[in-house]
Amino acid sequence: MISGSRTILLIERNDETRRLLRTDLFDRGYSLLNVSDFEEALIVTGLGGARPELIIIDHSETAEDGLEIGRDLKTQAKLDPSVKLISVPSKFDSAFEGTDVEVREGEFACYWADPYQLEELIARLLERKASQ
Repeated sequence: MISGSRTILLIERNDETRRLLRTDLFDRGYSLLNVSDFEEALIVTGLGGARPELIIIDHSETAEDGLEIGRDLKTQAKLDPSVKLISVPSKFDSAFEGTDVEVREGEFACYWADPYQLEELIARLLERKASQ
């Protein structure tokens, strides 16, 4: 775990993407739990007792698949229901590029056009949670 002020769990298969996001998010003051798949995430949150405030799933082709992974993780690891989910799908219609869509309360699909978009969404969600 990387030290910082707010904890994010990142589920990402690609080593280089995990490294880049870890560096970026750490530089912005976030703690990051960096895992490559659901099973590893379950170990970190279930057995390891980690309690992220936000889960980013950059592990699936569609937004709904990613959000389902996040929902399953929250249930199986007995995470707080208020933990926010962001799914970053690998396949989407180009009309969605550059948008963030709230699919359900606390669940977002981020069709990012550049890395700053994801960082801005994270900041908004964690800032909103801190002010509640």
